[in-house]
Amino acid sequence: MMMMKTMRLSLGAALVFVGSACRNDPADETPGISAGGAGAAGSVAPAAGSGGTGPSAAGSAAAGRTAVGMAGAAAGSTAAGSGGSGTAGSAAGSGGAAGTSSGAGGSAAGEGGGQAGAAGAAGAAGGSVEAGAGGSAAVVVKPPCLKKPSQVVVPGDSYLNWLTHTFPDDLTREAGMQYRMLAVGGASMASGGIAGLIPDQLTSALAMDPDAIAAVMSGGGNDILIADAIKYPGADRCKDVLDSPMMKVCQDVIAAALGAARKLMVDASEAGIRDTIYVFYPHIPGGGFGGMNPNAILDYSSPMAKKLCEEAEMVTSGKMRCHFLDLVPVFEGHADWFADDGIHENSLGSAQMAKEVVKIMKDKCIAQPESSGCCTP
Repeated sequence: MMMMKTMRLSLGAALVFVGSACRNDPADETPGISAGGAGAAGSVAPAAGSGGTGPSAAGSAAAGRTAVGMAGAAAGSTAAGSGGSGTAGSAAGSGGAAGTSSGAGGSAAGEGGGQAGAAGAAGAAGGSVEAGAGGSAAVVVKPPCLKKPSQVVVPGDSYLNWLTHTFPDDLTREAGMQYRMLAVGGASMASGGIAGLIPDQLTSALAMDPDAIAAVMSGGGNDILIADAIKYPGADRCKDVLDSPMMKVCQDVIAAALGAARKLMVDASEAGIRDTIYVFYPHIPGGGFGGMNPNAILDYSSPMAKKLCEEAEMVTSGKMRCHFLDLVPVFEGHADWFADDGIHENSLGSAQMAKEVVKIMKDKCIAQPESSGCCTP
């Protein structure tokens, strides 16, 4: 995704259910899963669905047999769907007028005879387990808590670390701690550059400290600005011509950067990084090293970078989330946030960038301390 931002960076652009009605039927005292408590006299029998038989829910009442069981609005019943026998959920609440109360929906079998219902393990007043359709409990997984500042790594290019701004210090001030800064001006995602590749920055950082849980990144700008002229002849025009999105060489550079970013996400997730904030470049003034029309290719690549970020959770099999920080709206109307080189931000711009990054981290519980209460120690 960092590549999309390519457009913006010049020297080193920057890259987180239902129970059945009850009826009296003394004959129905079928052994089943009982979840009844003391209740008023009377007997209640569960219904049977077509295609199979479901176990009954029998409890002992003060003056009669079955009371409520696993699931039912009024008393509780288990029904077998066609194709198999239903299985009652074991929901027991507190004693009531007609036995024990049960979670809504109880356990009604579906067409394949499986268990269904909203509450399988906890009664309305007897538990706090959340259950999804089908009776399985939903588990809410909190992100890991930050134990040391170095668990947040910052790879990227000059939009995160350069002479025209103070982003490293701004980020430290906003976060209240100093993360591991890896970004180097001139670094690219895949297309050459004068300061190595951004994926290698992350590899080196994880080798030094494998405990990283989050990353703040930029990248892709230099893939266009200073692409390898031998590998991509003519790519130097991508920052100058308005029809650069139509040029195959420009498309190839961006595709290579996106491919490298995708692999970087997978590798980062395998190393334990749970969240990545992908900082994408603003519209830049242009001129000088930034080229005459850099925003044309930027606008072409930005949607693709965003899409790659949004697909991170799927690409990494749920191991990592990516949070896209688009600087275009952030910098809009703030020409005073740019340095004189026509491409990088100055310290006014980098200070706002740091605020946006830290806001995402707090809102999404990314690399937060245990005292926040939103993470897993």
